[in-house]
Amino acid sequence: ANAELVKGDYQKALDLFIQARKIFEKVGNKTMLATTDAMIAETSSKIQPVPTQTLPLSPTLILIPILLVVAIIGGGIGFILIRKRRNKNNYI
Repeated sequence: ANAELVKGDYQKALDLFIQARKIFEKVGNKTMLATTDAMIAETSSKIQPVPTQTLPLSPTLILIPILLVVAIIGGGIGFILIRKRRNKNNYI
């Protein structure tokens, strides 16, 4: 089973580990039974396809940069207009 595992044939290795587990169960070797269970679990996890990680694209992540740009532009324009008004009323 380990040879199949090294080759990358996980399904065949899993079948062999299951057969070995049945033998160890009949013989009553609990140590090897636990080891075989661990190998079965590890091999099973390798057989299952790993889901591809997709970046969650929430509307909030899209809106934050847009609102940030609008706020910066609005703040700059507002600052310029307020300075112009103050300078017009200054007769000193």
